[in-house]
Amino acid sequence: MSPRRRAIALAVGIATLLCGFESAARAASVLDDAEFLAAIDRGLEKLYNFEFAAARSELGAAAARYPGHPVGPFLESMPGWWLALADPDDASARPPVRAALERTIELADRRLRSAPKDADGRFFRAAALACRGRLRSYDGEWIAAAWDGKRAIDLVRTLVVEQPGNRDLLFGLGLYDYYADVVPKQYGIFRPLAAFFPRGDRRRGLEELGRVEREGHFARVEAAFARLEIEYSWEENNIVALELAESLRRRFPGNPIFHLYLARAHVVRGEWAAARATCAEILALAGQGRTGYGAYQTEAARYFTGRADFEQRQFQAAASGLGDLERQAAARGSTSRWRTLGALTRGMALDGLADRRAAQAAYRLTLRLPDAAQAHARARGYLERPWRAPVTAPAKAPARG
Repeated sequence: MSPRRRAIALAVGIATLLCGFESAARAASVLDDAEFLAAIDRGLEKLYNFEFAAARSELGAAAARYPGHPVGPFLESMPGWWLALADPDDASARPPVRAALERTIELADRRLRSAPKDADGRFFRAAALACRGRLRSYDGEWIAAAWDGKRAIDLVRTLVVEQPGNRDLLFGLGLYDYYADVVPKQYGIFRPLAAFFPRGDRRRGLEELGRVEREGHFARVEAAFARLEIEYSWEENNIVALELAESLRRRFPGNPIFHLYLARAHVVRGEWAAARATCAEILALAGQGRTGYGAYQTEAARYFTGRADFEQRQFQAAASGLGDLERQAAARGSTSRWRTLGALTRGMALDGLADRRAAQAAYRLTLRLPDAAQAHARARGYLERPWRAPVTAPAKAPARG
């Protein structure tokens, strides 16, 4: 799934992802428990670094202080949540996360039936609905995802009124404000839903996310990651995207999502040596079986390495490396965007080598795979007329991966 599609998915989930465990309430809340909060802090640091055994230990200890509370299954869902984010193409990773979120909603509803104003019940219900909405959007359940998001943002807005000094709650509002503004303008399919949702504001959303990064507690990392996705995929601010990717990578060197974004940021800036080095690191960690470094990261790193070869007009190296990507992706039945973009770029490299028959085969393969970054339109064009390297301008492979 592309960064933009993930962003749309987040918007359809109505962009109130609260999985950074933002502070919820002050009266009769688990978040008034200092020992609980300290364990959450420690657990989140491990979680974001994909140290899941240590994260489960800390988060489990925190949850054990409140048996029967919705915080338990919510925290239980977090390692699986981040694994699902690391490979959005792997549908098998999502059912256990959704089951934990369903249990969170069930326990929150139980609290709210006996106390409709219960702060923890409202907060954890909102958090679980928002997360479930994003997973539903990955699975193509767009309408259900949108309504999960609508219910979540309504609860968050109520909590913000009650807790005006709680900066973490601005995370959900910031995401909502940004995506509710930009998505309907670019994707007409969402416009009919706009009448049912509060109006968004792109600039305000960015300001709210920035404020969470500076002044928040639990949601600082989530806000930085959200802004990385936005700056890379929507704002196309390559300087800020690289800065955010570098910062997150330094702080959480075990996180494959941040690692891959660093490679992407180098690629869109044309920093080929840095892109190659970063992709080599990703492939090495995948080879070691490091948590979260799976087929998605491997295919992406191979694609970006082949793209670096192509952009530098090393067409033979590009065709060879992208051929390896295709063989490995085909062997596991992958239909990832990296396979699609790799097939298209390989065809262009083969045209650069004047191997027209092989190039046409690569373009036909591109058309049999799911579309990505307008690869189908380009493949059809190159089937009719061979790709030719410009005389002076750099070669041009598919846009952002």
